[in-house]
Amino acid sequence: MATAVNPRLTLALVVIAAVLGGYVFFVEMNREPPPPPGAPPAPTPVTLLGGTPDDLATIEVRTPEGRAVLNRPPGGNWLIVEPTAGDADQVRMLSVAGRLVPFTANRVLTDTSQLAQYGLVNPTTSATLTTKDGTRTELRIGDQTALADGYYVRVGNDGPVYLVSRAAIDELRRLVSDPPRPRPTATPIPPTPTPSGS
Repeated sequence: MATAVNPRLTLALVVIAAVLGGYVFFVEMNREPPPPPGAPPAPTPVTLLGGTPDDLATIEVRTPEGRAVLNRPPGGNWLIVEPTAGDADQVRMLSVAGRLVPFTANRVLTDTSQLAQYGLVNPTTSATLTTKDGTRTELRIGDQTALADGYYVRVGNDGPVYLVSRAAIDELRRLVSDPPRPRPTATPIPPTPTPSGS
């Protein structure tokens, strides 16, 4: 005598098989192919300044256009110290701090014998990032890369040359060219009274 097949059990098994099959298909389709034989390994990002955005206390930037200094006292908001003292746009400064800490480089160039080719002999742009614990990271910023997707950067006057993302350096330069002053809030216009009929 044949046993009856439970339709619910059969349906459940079909659904499980479909989900597993879909998962395996999705994972295999999105898996990165291995590098071809002999290809150089992908560069590993290097952290130049660790921590979290909340650790950043002071930003100093010098460019050919001028100088900007921003400071965040303990437990306080970001303030503009230079070029003109005043409150800073807190939303923009949260974004700036998020781009700068942790501060990472995409690549390390160990040949520093020809600093002129990187614009690092007498760089006209520099930045100093100071964290709450007093750690200062001095960045000497050279030329853009040939593809204009990054900048050559050196920490202090010694050591290797780093390739840093353009977004982070542009953010620093913009603090001078377009200081993060608070945006004026729109004043609501009161409604015009409607004349009542007589």
